Amino acid sequence: MEWGKDHLEKIREGQAQAAEKRKRLLDKVKNAPPPRVAKKFSEPTHVGEHVRRCSSLVVDRAINALKQFQFLQLHQNLNLKSDRFLHVNRPTEFLVRSFLEGVATGVSRSILQWPAGQRDISIVHSIAAIAALGSVPTKQENGIAWCDAVPDFRTLFFPWRSGSSGTTGHAFLINRDHLVALNKKHLTRQSVDAPEASPELKKLHVTIGHLQQLSKQDPRRPHLAHPTLGELLPAYSDVAPKGMAFPSPICDIFYRVCFGAGIEKLHDYRSAICNPHSAPFGIFGISASSDLRKVLAHQVFQPAKNGRPPDICILDLAPSVLGRMGNSWREKIDSFLDQMFERFSAMPVLAVTQDPFVHSVMARRLDGNRGKRPNKERASPSSVLVRLSSDILTPDPEITILSRVSAKFHSFGGAGFDAISAMSEAARMVSDGSAANAILRDIRRMRQALSLPCGVEAAHACLSAAESDEAADFFLEPRSLGTILRPILDAISAGAAGEELKCLRRAEVSIRSAFKQFQIQTPVGSVLSDWIDKLVRKSSHSAIAFPSEDDRKLAQCYFSQHPVLGSAVTAALSKGRLHFISTSELDAYLHQAAKTERRTLRRLILISPSLDTVSTTLLRPWIPGDLVIVSDHAFTRRLTNFYGALRRSSALPAGDQVASRLSAIIDAAEAEIAARSVPTIELEFERTAAVDVHPGLVDLTTDDDDDSGETVEFALASGRRLRVRAGAAIVRYAAAEDVNPFSKAIATEIAVGETILVPDPDFVEQAKGVLPLAVLAQGAVTNYHILIEAALPSIRGATMSEKVTTVIKLMKGFGGHERSDAAVRDWLNVAKHKKMPPETWRSHAPMLWEDFSAFMQALNLGMFAQQIWGEGIAPFRRDRRRAGFRMARAFLSVLVDPHGASAAASKDFTNGIATLRENALEHLDIVVDREHFSKE
Repeated sequence: MEWGKDHLEKIREGQAQAAEKRKRLLDKVKNAPPPRVAKKFSEPTHVGEHVRRCSSLVVDRAINALKQFQFLQLHQNLNLKSDRFLHVNRPTEFLVRSFLEGVATGVSRSILQWPAGQRDISIVHSIAAIAALGSVPTKQENGIAWCDAVPDFRTLFFPWRSGSSGTTGHAFLINRDHLVALNKKHLTRQSVDAPEASPELKKLHVTIGHLQQLSKQDPRRPHLAHPTLGELLPAYSDVAPKGMAFPSPICDIFYRVCFGAGIEKLHDYRSAICNPHSAPFGIFGISASSDLRKVLAHQVFQPAKNGRPPDICILDLAPSVLGRMGNSWREKIDSFLDQMFERFSAMPVLAVTQDPFVHSVMARRLDGNRGKRPNKERASPSSVLVRLSSDILTPDPEITILSRVSAKFHSFGGAGFDAISAMSEAARMVSDGSAANAILRDIRRMRQALSLPCGVEAAHACLSAAESDEAADFFLEPRSLGTILRPILDAISAGAAGEELKCLRRAEVSIRSAFKQFQIQTPVGSVLSDWIDKLVRKSSHSAIAFPSEDDRKLAQCYFSQHPVLGSAVTAALSKGRLHFISTSELDAYLHQAAKTERRTLRRLILISPSLDTVSTTLLRPWIPGDLVIVSDHAFTRRLTNFYGALRRSSALPAGDQVASRLSAIIDAAEAEIAARSVPTIELEFERTAAVDVHPGLVDLTTDDDDDSGETVEFALASGRRLRVRAGAAIVRYAAAEDVNPFSKAIATEIAVGETILVPDPDFVEQAKGVLPLAVLAQGAVTNYHILIEAALPSIRGATMSEKVTTVIKLMKGFGGHERSDAAVRDWLNVAKHKKMPPETWRSHAPMLWEDFSAFMQALNLGMFAQQIWGEGIAPFRRDRRRAGFRMARAFLSVLVDPHGASAAASKDFTNGIATLRENALEHLDIVVDREHFSKE
């Protein structure tokens, strides 16, 4: 009974306590403030309405938050004890800032990355998303640290490349501790009943909170202890089976860490987060081959169908992307922008490229669209991002101090340059895109061939002696005639016709002619010989950077065994006065030289460099004071156009230092183009009698056809006068030049006090004796033989006699005279003529223009008739071998560009050039006065 009585009292006491607690709770509820209602982010009622979800985003706070995050590149031998997490570098921070400013303000921007660039720019979206989560300040309430909700943004990405775009983020781990710590303030928001931006974003915060469980993986699976950037957010592509765009994410979010974080055992919200209609921070890739109107009208972008329009668009215009889109890249980009702005008129665009021309095009395009935008009063800024890194972590500080540099170019033309030009034209004319790309790829191989430090025969001999025949063949095979000709011949055999066939044939002839020269010597080898001859005599140090390690080894082997320069080169290399390096080790070499050879290393010579090599070298804090670039004319022009567009950019940072180096390079390149841009030897001489010239006057205006232009008359120190047309080319002489003192200038550019070559009758006669006209025409004769030999199999007939009969009949149809079988057989029998010594070659062809034109048309070679006639046939006619003062112009090339424009595979010819250049020194004169006359 005692026990029961005590028990009843305890029950009554508990009931009284419970009643008192309910009363206190009721009083608390009655006195509590009304609950806060979450704000609803208004969606546009139609697609074109201007609604900026992230207009309250504070970009500076987001960037400050980004500086707290750390990343680590994922690799096979990951070791968290030795591998350090790093912050993003300066270029990545700049890109993220530009992206977030576009999201917050709606202003479009075009960014030029130079000289390097981020390979996959889609990673900027992921980094910007986690930075945006930290863009709100921390608040305190009832001892709880929390923050306001951050609205998410959705991104369009164009053009999306399957298997490439969106992959870079999977190679970088993000430190989970910083991510979880920042996300915690978003989780505690529910404890103070603060509103959420959206249900999906709330679920994303909860899922990120699960990542704290990954700490258990640190000792066992360190590569699974931190998530990657690529798995944090959903990414979609319109390239999907059965034509269904954006069906599901390309890969599941948190797919690597879901087991370690226990996501599947806890609340797994991934299916809700990855719904493409409402996915927070989703990125939607659109390929260049898609039906843009259909994709942009997809229901995931339509609020009426529970979708959401994107907030920003990224245009990835990297070199690989532009190359994949081909020559129509501009039309494809314009079509996408037109379709996009039609549906999303307020959409900001972030265009990122590495090409100055593309950058200027996009800046004008985005700025021109401002009139259709709600914020049209705001300009679309363009920026130049100077960077040397190509990823998000490599340290890349801002360039502050650059040493002074004097730049000099040494360019060459000739058969190799003509071949590159012909291949470029053929690639533009070919209708088959794959064939065009193959030809463009072989242009790079053609440059490798003309960049050999010696002729092909000498290269093979050197490599065979140093290594083996197999190694020599392996190195030279990509640079061989057969390899480079293959896509040209394939395009011809595929049925090319008309103008396309003409361009392909011209490219074939040019390539064959170039390789005939390369067998003995290359333009680079010729230039190098002259340079090294000068450098080994200097006390200052010089470094020569070759395109590859194999080229460096070949150059060292060849010049160390050179019969004239070998001993001097070996001594200079052993004493450190001359350095042979490759471009792959150039950065490390210059870094070391800045410490040990800053005072002695005088010059750096780049042999056939790429634009990236030149750009990277230019941005080094210290390089030798004299920078010399040896390249073909085409590269010099391309570099001038590229850097010219870069210099014209008003957004170029780094002040005057980068701009001054750019100016030095551009000015030197432009001067080189003006000085060396000479045509191949001009052999179209007039049939006029010799002109009587006053002994005190050298008149170069008497045997041209231009009698209406202005003239310039120079008074010379010798007492003579020189009269030329105002636009005529004059050979200028500068004794201070290291290798070639002769350069070309226009008559109106010659100033008083300059030294020029006076092509008087004595010089012309000496030139004709040193380099006979027949020798100068041998290059054209070679091309003629190549054309006839290539066309012979296509002539109807099984035997030579049948082919001769066919040609005779066809010539009559084209207006030619009656010709004997023996004459036509002699014209076609090229194989026999080529067995003769090259110095005895002549054109076995009709000597009348009407017959020659008919003969070439009969062989389907009419497109080459005029050129071959002027350069290889007419010079051998006796009535055309006299040429007055125009003869002097034919030798302009061999003075200004001895390594290219007039080079030939003949030792006698090379010796003749040297003799002519020596003789030219006897015909120099100084300008003491100048008069300009206009025709009345």
